[in-house]
Amino acid sequence: MFTISEVKKDSLELKALISELDAFQLPRYPLESAHCIDLSAQDDDAICCLLVRNSDGAAIGCGALLFQDGNAAEIKRVFIKPSCRGVKLGYKIISHLEKVAIVNGCKIVRLETGIYQQSAINLYQNCGYQFCDPFFPYTQDPLSVYMYKCLDKSHR
Repeated sequence: MFTISEVKKDSLELKALISELDAFQLPRYPLESAHCIDLSAQDDDAICCLLVRNSDGAAIGCGALLFQDGNAAEIKRVFIKPSCRGVKLGYKIISHLEKVAIVNGCKIVRLETGIYQQSAINLYQNCGYQFCDPFFPYTQDPLSVYMYKCLDKSHR
């Protein structure tokens, strides 16, 4: 049994999971290709942060949605502890973030991930995301993959 709930951007549990994510990602990419953001530095109304908890209440995963130009949002900082992978939690996080985006009037969700995160790329493709060109604030980076999904059925 897992639960997903919204948390404040400065949650200590969220920060601990982000630290674990950074410890995994940062050694794999040069600094100029590390597109990590500090969730706690974002405006409260510009971000939605999620935590996934197991049946014991322990935080085992996270994700965030960064609202952009009024009808777009970017998925950020999706992570599941390695020992908890393989039970489709990534799909649940993405689905929850997409629902939050829709409720907030977003018509498109975008993301950037690293080329060495093949399991993440597979997850996003299986959730209906398609490859695209870099979007603001990104520029072309050979170590990054950019993806999007239209949430508004009229744009599919």
